[in-house]
Amino acid sequence: MNRGYLGLWSAVLAAAPALAQAPAAEVRSLREVQGTIKAVDVDAGTLTLEHERGQVALRVDGNTTIFLPGHTGKLDELKVGQRVRGVYEPRERGAVAQWLELMGP
Repeated sequence: MNRGYLGLWSAVLAAAPALAQAPAAEVRSLREVQGTIKAVDVDAGTLTLEHERGQVALRVDGNTTIFLPGHTGKLDELKVGQRVRGVYEPRERGAVAQWLELMGP
């Protein structure tokens, strides 16, 4: 009977490194972007950025943090022409911004 438990624990310990690496795979899916705001659609919750490789449309939801000078803000505080940087997660239904930061002039 002890051999059965030993086999079970061996399997658990062998799987532990793979389980510990799972969050790193999620982090690799994030992408960084920096660019100029080309469009803001508050009703649709989207922001379009022009960057060095083209354009990217980002969905901004309740989990997106927008950093403005001195406080966190909302999508309606961002304006066309401003420069921002941020991190987004590409998804099947479009990219979702994790955070955005307004950059200086």
